[in-house]
Amino acid sequence: MKKVAVITRTKDRNVMLSRAMESIGGQTFGDFTWVVVNDGGDPAGVDKILSEWKRKDIPVIVVHHEVNKGMEAASNAGIAACSSDYLVIHDDDDTWAENFLEKTVEFLESPEGTKFEAVLTETVRVDEIMEGETIRVISRSRWSPNTVGYPVGCVQFSDIVVENQFAPIALLFRRRVYDKVGGFDPTLPVLGDWDFNLKLLCQGDIAVLPEALAYYHHRPSVKGSNYGNSVHAGVNKHVVYDAVVRNRIIRAAIADGNSTLAMLVSSGRNRLALSGAWHRPWLSSRIKAKIKAILKRLIA
Repeated sequence: MKKVAVITRTKDRNVMLSRAMESIGGQTFGDFTWVVVNDGGDPAGVDKILSEWKRKDIPVIVVHHEVNKGMEAASNAGIAACSSDYLVIHDDDDTWAENFLEKTVEFLESPEGTKFEAVLTETVRVDEIMEGETIRVISRSRWSPNTVGYPVGCVQFSDIVVENQFAPIALLFRRRVYDKVGGFDPTLPVLGDWDFNLKLLCQGDIAVLPEALAYYHHRPSVKGSNYGNSVHAGVNKHVVYDAVVRNRIIRAAIADGNSTLAMLVSSGRNRLALSGAWHRPWLSSRIKAKIKAILKRLIA
């Protein structure tokens, strides 16, 4: 059994899958399995690309779905196809620095890392456009500054309740926590990673390494095709399912008689309105404890 499983979800994006293969195949860490989930796309294209895999000492598992089942169902299928202790989602359109796996696995296996259920790295946002079959990078910028830690930080639960702060490409997590929360919710067409992160934080903490080792690629100008990002091409779905996920928390808070928490979560996206109170330590710790208790009920 390989120590890590790298799960790649793809559908008819062969140009990007080829780039992802270079990113994964170029890792300095080699104790991993690559699991590719073709979620309803042309299997011939995926198989052709994977035939070019050069790291013969590293196994590749391919899961073909005849019909598209959605991102979170694809994640669950990929994880079910392997047995590794550490898991990470490397989508076909994102990339890593060559030492991402080396650094993250090393941390979780260190004495300090045993206290954490997952580890996150700093992330670079890469804006790009498609020019035929070529991807051209337009700009790079630091992304999600609120998760920075020196020398090692920790994700704030109160920040993640407001909005998701990081992309799957930057997070390595333990299989045991995936099992505890019941995996990803396949009913969510978008924001399944946010839902998963909230549930993960109910079980334990996420460390933050202050190194930019993950690259989160955006194509805001590409809409209505397979090559768009869900965060841009599916912006309306994000608006709807932001409410769906948030409403679950609010309903549970109301059921517990906690109207203050319900109000804070419902207003959570408006950081300006809450910034004066949200980051006061006495309030954050109190709200964090209540949110954990409520979310544990949701996944029990």
